Order: sequence, then C-alpha cells, then structure tokens
Amino acid sequence: MVVQLGESFQYLSGGHLRATAHCVKSSKTPDITRETLALFMDWMPEEIMKLPEYTRPYSEVVHTPFLPEGVPELEGRMKGAKHYRDFSINTFRAYYSEKVTQNLLLIKCMFLFT
Repeated sequence: MVVQLGESFQYLSGGHLRATAHCVKSSKTPDITRETLALFMDWMPEEIMKLPEYTRPYSEVVHTPFLPEGVPELEGRMKGAKHYRDFSINTFRAYYSEKVTQNLLLIKCMFLFT
C-alpha cells in the first residue's frame, strides 16, 4: 500500500509533513494500462488554511523541490488563499483555463453537497 500526502497536509502541518511530488501520466505503449484505486480526501471549502504554532519558516513550508515538469509550485498557489476553497481555485487555475476551472469547481461542489 502506498500513501501519498497532498499539499494541503504539507501546509497545515507547518511543513513537517511533505507532499509527494508526482504527476500521473499515461503509458506511451498502447497495450499497457495503469491500474490504480485512488481515494482522495478533501477539506471542507471553508477550512481555514492557517499554519500551526509549531510551523517551520514559511519559505520551508511552501518549498516544493523535485516537482515534475509542468507542476506549479505550492507557494504561487497559496498566495491570497485564506480558505481551502481559495487554494483549490488557485490550483485549478494554475493547471487549466478559466472555463475548465469553472466547470471543474461546479462538479466538485455538486459532489460536496449531495
């Protein structure tokens, strides 16, 4: 079993826990598939993104070494993020166009409140 921690855990742990730098890519060989059973757990949108009292220096908390190409750094997506909702929106915008971001957020909200 593999457990990967996400960036929100990295931030809310004050940098004591580190997110796993990764990027999922499909195989270039047509006869090979990637089989995964993933369980994603999100914070509530209103969750305040507050550093704990025992936090490391901010530059260490948001430091994300070894990111795969094309993965935006955590520090840029945390700017102006008071709540988890803000962080999610910043993350979607860093990866996708504005129209795609709006559609993804709408789908995510549908699942949160059903």
